[in-house]
Amino acid sequence: LMPVTINGDGSITGLNNGSLSANVLTDSTVTTAKLANGAATQAKRTYAAGEIIQVLYSVHSGNSNLSTSSDADVATGITIGPFTPKQVNSNFLISLNGGAWDGGSGVQGITAVYVSYGSGSPSSIGYFDSSFSASYRFQPHSGQMVHNPQSSNGYSSGTITYHLYHRERGGGSTQYTYYFEGGVTGPMTFSAMEIAA
Repeated sequence: LMPVTINGDGSITGLNNGSLSANVLTDSTVTTAKLANGAATQAKRTYAAGEIIQVLYSVHSGNSNLSTSSDADVATGITIGPFTPKQVNSNFLISLNGGAWDGGSGVQGITAVYVSYGSGSPSSIGYFDSSFSASYRFQPHSGQMVHNPQSSNGYSSGTITYHLYHRERGGGSTQYTYYFEGGVTGPMTFSAMEIAA
């Protein structure tokens, strides 16, 4: 018998063709206990339904206010992407949290989410959260929605971008989707969590 040697260049000497039979390595002999930690990469496993695949987000903070006085959806310039989903049929949990927005006196502020595919134009997938106040006040955003690009748009490949829009219902008054107040306003986070279907 020749000794088996693994050479520095990765080649193996002393191992004849056929010396490892099909009976040596089978599905039943390669068990979790026999695999080194980290030996199986994500490419070699399948996401279970409900498992988080990736988290994407955009943060707005600092003294750059976001406002509108239009009674139509206006782009804020805050986007997630473009990105390519890891799976074609994934669900996306889209959230908007934090920051401080001001509906003003008798003003209703509304945020909405739009989506675009590739270089296409954004289209609305729904309103997010809203704020109405009888007097001036500041409060954080708190909105979520679930979007499945495949079932809602027949998505099969390419990039996706989520866009944050806002409006002032009724028009004429100014509402702030993000208002910087005295250095104490926290960041506003727009995020999309890809979840296996």
